[in-house]
Amino acid sequence: MRFDELSADCAPGEVQAMRVAAGADKGLGMPAPLWRTSRNSGTVLLLCLAALFLLEGPTGRIVVCCVAAALLGLWVWLVAWWSRQARRLALGRARLARFAAANGFTYDPRRLPFPPDLDPELLYRGVGSDATIRDRLTGIRGRAFDTYALNFTTTAGLRPTGRNRVTHVRGVLHFELPAELPGLWLDSETRPVLGGYWNALDRYPKTLELEGDFQSQFRLRHAADANPAELLYVLQPDLMAVLHDFGRGIQLQIAGRSVYLIGRFALPSGGRRITENLFALFDALAPKLEKLALQRRTTSDEAPR
Repeated sequence: MRFDELSADCAPGEVQAMRVAAGADKGLGMPAPLWRTSRNSGTVLLLCLAALFLLEGPTGRIVVCCVAAALLGLWVWLVAWWSRQARRLALGRARLARFAAANGFTYDPRRLPFPPDLDPELLYRGVGSDATIRDRLTGIRGRAFDTYALNFTTTAGLRPTGRNRVTHVRGVLHFELPAELPGLWLDSETRPVLGGYWNALDRYPKTLELEGDFQSQFRLRHAADANPAELLYVLQPDLMAVLHDFGRGIQLQIAGRSVYLIGRFALPSGGRRITENLFALFDALAPKLEKLALQRRTTSDEAPR
């Protein structure tokens, strides 16, 4: 696989074209909290300017001018900072598009509603609201894969106001097995999204202790019909080391024939290192699970009826 495109230089026109292709959100594409801060700073700045015409005496006007100058500086800094961030993100998407073309993959940077028929077994399906996907990369690397960034919003309080709404981003890589495997959920996230966590507890009610230091880093839950010996075969030390090297927050979910790698990663902003690590994890995990799935199917076919 060619990864050099993920660190290559891109022409300004190519980066700008990717910004247009990705689409623009409101507020210069800023995340909602940053956009609200910028908007509120501008509103207070206008009120300060209006107050200059109403206040009498130099002291009050000096105070208002100082506040207005501070707010103006904050607003300019926010816009400049986000402009740099937006350009870096567009550059990452331009590189990802090159990477996809060089390896025969398909890449779509647009933000789209989460399709109802996409990954119905995913733990985060139905969690929160306003679920969308973007930066979708699909292709074949020994077997078909599909990876994308899932965005969804949950409410932290009782009132669904802007202040109580929390936006989550989870990277997802999905592939299919030739046969079904018992359900499994391996998690290393320290602050899980409660909706996904409750779904995991419901689908995977039993726990299994891992060997060595991995027990302190990962939680393993499995379906009632899973064979612990088979699970330990899948989660051998070399594979667990790859999971550990990828970083905290990675999750592995097996649901029938579907396998999901879920984590706090975003390919456009993560750069070459994240993409290489993700596909290294994919290359290490997929053959083991496929071998186990085929063995289980053969054993099931040969069993007396």
